[in-house]
Amino acid sequence: MNARLSPSQEATVAADGTAQVSIGPVPTLTRWLVTSVSVTVTGTTVGARASIHTGDQPSDSNFIEGTETGERDASFYPSPFVLYEGDRLHVLWTGAVPGDQARATLRLTSVKDG
Repeated sequence: MNARLSPSQEATVAADGTAQVSIGPVPTLTRWLVTSVSVTVTGTTVGARASIHTGDQPSDSNFIEGTETGERDASFYPSPFVLYEGDRLHVLWTGAVPGDQARATLRLTSVKDG
């Protein structure tokens, strides 16, 4: 059975201007076909950027894509990228205003494999 989902997470921007959220893990016997990742930050975010990663934690080897701005921006994919059972998606913001709220929302189709 397939289902369209829009999971989201938010975090408070730390004193160093960074925030991180993780969405997942993908449930057992399930794949997520991700078509977009949208990001927002409350307040003034001149210079904020967001980077999107998979894996255990954000790293250069797990980087998928970044946004030009970390506020009211989205990544859209010509074809969905797949997250498999146990995978997580991470969004990391830099250059944001401490105390603001950062939020990431996925648009995806959840596919049951069992």
